Amino acid sequence: MPSGALSRLAKRQVRWLLVRFIYRLADIVGKTQRLFRSPPDVPPDQEVIRRILVIRVDLLGDLVMTLPALDALRARWPQARITVLCTPQAEEIAARCAAVDTVIAYDPNVVRSPRWWLQPAGLKELIALVTRLRRQRFDLAMSMHGEFACLLAWASGARHRAGYAQEGYPALLTLPVPGRRYVQPLGHEVQWNEHLAEAVGAPSQGTVPRLRVGDGEDAWLAAFMGRTAENGYVVLAPGAHNGSAKRYILSSWATVANALARSHGVRVVLSGTGGEMALVQELARSLEVAPLIAAGRTNVRQLLTLLGHARLLMAGDSGPVHLAAALGTPVVAVFGPTDPRVYRPYTDRATLIRAALPCSPCYDSRATAECRLGYSPPLCMTLVPAARVISAARRWLDLPARAHDGGACDGERGPGTLDLVQEVVLPLGAG
Repeated sequence: MPSGALSRLAKRQVRWLLVRFIYRLADIVGKTQRLFRSPPDVPPDQEVIRRILVIRVDLLGDLVMTLPALDALRARWPQARITVLCTPQAEEIAARCAAVDTVIAYDPNVVRSPRWWLQPAGLKELIALVTRLRRQRFDLAMSMHGEFACLLAWASGARHRAGYAQEGYPALLTLPVPGRRYVQPLGHEVQWNEHLAEAVGAPSQGTVPRLRVGDGEDAWLAAFMGRTAENGYVVLAPGAHNGSAKRYILSSWATVANALARSHGVRVVLSGTGGEMALVQELARSLEVAPLIAAGRTNVRQLLTLLGHARLLMAGDSGPVHLAAALGTPVVAVFGPTDPRVYRPYTDRATLIRAALPCSPCYDSRATAECRLGYSPPLCMTLVPAARVISAARRWLDLPARAHDGGACDGERGPGTLDLVQEVVLPLGAG
């Protein structure tokens, strides 16, 4: 076995042992604490809940799909003060939700770096966060996803602590809800979040994620776009934060963008993070008309404005897909390793395209999305022809624009719109 493969295998083994050690330690701590502090003997919906902490410290799109659960908590406890703990990148999203009173930002990724443990400033920041949480004396803490969120829920000292038992440390929760995503067929991420809210006594309000177009950024958009594009613009986001297998083939994106520019006269705006600049620049060199590059040059508020005024967003499974969906902007998304039942855009203004492969979907959120069969690029992306993406995009561009009428976290009531998403599943050999 090559030395590189041996090194990766050793790292995975060490990581697995560390995870098991932390799990056992959390189990001991949780059970020991119960010897001195009994868990609540009544469910939260039978108590007066004045302060609620909702912890969602992963990706932008995940927080967007948590908005309906926040609606449910607000409807059940209209007088409670709801605080959302999220990453700094997602802070703007939480701040736009009418159900949220306070936002606390913290980046959990720094804890995963070995350097963090050697720098006193990082530990002081974490201690300050925990101290701030405990001072607020939360009645209820919701660990929406992940082990770190579960640890923070426990560290907050909240009387009631709810989360999925298999996505954290159940001994640290007073209300461990059975199950975990991908293991049980509950459904979409929105529904998983609503189910957790229901477990504490806050039934679903039947809303969908909804965001306002960025306030006060119209001047920025006008300056960025330069001269007004007569036929508007489309946004293309070729990257994906959580794994290279989620990225559609750059040459295929170039074919799509060039075709739409010729047939509909739209300007193409390439979006992404600063870390995706090389990817964006490579794509830009393949376009017949020089695109506008927004990658690495927008904050979240500006990104919302950019997406909110676009005629269409084209992307793989990434945060902008869920932002655009919540803004009411049409979406064409190419999915590969991601399970569409869990993470498809939760809107009726989207077309999802994927290839019907026996190995897809394969992504389960416990690691980044990389092709498990070793293909680079992955087959699930190479088998999606650009012609199908072009056809889907043209259908949306041929429709009259619909005004954005949603308010922050003020979704339409009624049945969820998940079943209305157009899904194009390509059989093997489809052209």
